[in-house]
Amino acid sequence: MSLREKIERVAIIGAEPAYTPYGYLIAEDALIYSLTQKWVHGVILALLYPNVAAEAGYSQPDVDDLQVFHYQKFELDNHEKFPVIRISLGMMYPFNISKGDAPASVAQRQALVKILKCQDMSMQSMIQTDLHEMSARQYLKQLENEHGH
Repeated sequence: MSLREKIERVAIIGAEPAYTPYGYLIAEDALIYSLTQKWVHGVILALLYPNVAAEAGYSQPDVDDLQVFHYQKFELDNHEKFPVIRISLGMMYPFNISKGDAPASVAQRQALVKILKCQDMSMQSMIQTDLHEMSARQYLKQLENEHGH
């Protein structure tokens, strides 16, 4: 099974987001992974970054027998290493964004706007970030400033 086929077991991959109640991952190349299951950000990260997973002591996920909490720990312990934007949707924070240390590219920021629209959110909608709650517009401006343009 190819890498893409494995990921497609837990997400819809494309340039446009699909509506999902679970969340999204915006990859370094700005491809959007619309999650089709809960808590699979870590599974996708382990598949996309097998060397980081191996260095952290994680084997490649078995997509036929998902251990989502095992890989969720991998995600949370290593999140700053990935040049991706992770979006989780839930009850505590309806829209929660977290990203690694790498600046978000213009294409990643554009993908984020597409996701906001897909989720029927405006630029004034409040979102939870790694730092605090802010409007979507403020967060996009922060991403733009950290990239330098």
